[in-house]
Amino acid sequence: MKYSLLEQHNDGSWWYHGNTFDTWGEADDYRRRWIWWDEKRNKQIIGHDDDLPKETLYTYDLNHFYTVGGGDPVCTIKTDQL
Repeated sequence: MKYSLLEQHNDGSWWYHGNTFDTWGEADDYRRRWIWWDEKRNKQIIGHDDDLPKETLYTYDLNHFYTVGGGDPVCTIKTDQL
């Protein structure tokens, strides 16, 4: 399993910026230091088996990921919210 870190925007979307880790502990450690200037911003760690591309993507459902600008999903994965 891999663990990715997402941050939530005001419109409810979750943004992934290529931050994937091999363990939940590594993801959680990075989450605590990430976006330190906005402590109230929601952050979510998701667990998944399939790799996400190393690019900025967004999602509303934590399963279908889109590139900036929209269109069809770049990838669809099954996630566990942690």
